[in-house]
Amino acid sequence: GLMSQKFGLSARIGSMISEQVRMGGLQLGLRFRPSRIFGIELGAGAYGGTDYNGMDRAEVPFTLDFMFWLPRQSRVQAYLLGGFNVSYAHVEGFHEGYGRYMNNDYAYVGGQAGLGIEWRVHRRFALSMDIRAFIRSRVDDEDGLQAEFYDPETGRTTDTSAGAIGSLGAHLYF
Repeated sequence: GLMSQKFGLSARIGSMISEQVRMGGLQLGLRFRPSRIFGIELGAGAYGGTDYNGMDRAEVPFTLDFMFWLPRQSRVQAYLLGGFNVSYAHVEGFHEGYGRYMNNDYAYVGGQAGLGIEWRVHRRFALSMDIRAFIRSRVDDEDGLQAEFYDPETGRTTDTSAGAIGSLGAHLYF
């Protein structure tokens, strides 16, 4: 039937959704969908652009998502997802909070949750769009590396960040 294909390859283009962040990228994934309503996707990506602090950023995220398609026997299915992420970033440029040039590497661990819709165009091919909210904390322990986020008006610092990524995807099932 339409949902008989259990394995898939995914490609998604995505954009960070934020006032100050201008980043986009590509995520590739392997998908296992053992039933009509449950799936797992392992992904890796590459994103680039300008981050919250106004610096140039290149980032490589790795994700593990658990996906739940809302039961409906049709070509269009809504889904929910939740999972974990590990990410590595290189940033350089003028940090607007600290007011100086910086060149740093960061590592993060976090989680994400989202919702989307998948259109099964053919039993072997689907298109999707989704939005994923994430939260994460820095886990690198470079001695003396300052907090990533600093508000000079309040003096507040943090190494935790949150945001959302909107994406369009194509999925090849086999």
